Amino acid sequence: MDTELVESRRKAILDAAMALFDRQGYALTTIDEVAAAAGISKGSIYNYFESKQDLFTQLFNQAILQDEADVDALLAGPRSAGRKLCMMLDYWYRGVATDLKIGRLTLEFWATAARDTRSGALAENLHAAYGRWIGRIGRIIQEGLDKGEVDRTVIPDDHATLFLGLIHGLMLHAILGIGSRVDERFLASMKQSVLGGLGIRPVPDGRQE
Repeated sequence: MDTELVESRRKAILDAAMALFDRQGYALTTIDEVAAAAGISKGSIYNYFESKQDLFTQLFNQAILQDEADVDALLAGPRSAGRKLCMMLDYWYRGVATDLKIGRLTLEFWATAARDTRSGALAENLHAAYGRWIGRIGRIIQEGLDKGEVDRTVIPDDHATLFLGLIHGLMLHAILGIGSRVDERFLASMKQSVLGGLGIRPVPDGRQE
């Protein structure tokens, strides 16, 4: 089969599945619905994905890996730990302000992995993604410690867990439409709190070079 055609159909299936999982959840979405939305036969889907769970897992992995690649590219170059953390918060803020699909997909993935004890692949991917983010944030904080930018009492993994928990918690609030309005003022307060907890004094405009 033509490579371009294969990729085109695979993308159509993933796009259709993302829209359906986002709108009605994993449990209520059927392969028939995905096939209809993608404009292909149900049987054709199994040429690309073993099952609905495989489709869901691959969709999640694709979205998360793209998210990670975007952040890594954004943070490339010599910058202070404080600046990198602020850039991560800016990236998160732009995502919340423009598109919650990845957040809703992540929430659906968590819920599905928690409900289905048989889905070892889901739990494994969830733990792997979480571990990569903790490692990424922890390394930034450790860089700050090594350069004397961060308070020496800070424990990188502990603060990385707090940082990620803050983002995930606020993402949940945004998805559910509860809590404080996430705007520029709120973002500035987040930066102040995160940097303050690390012993980093932000400059007046909130930027760290």
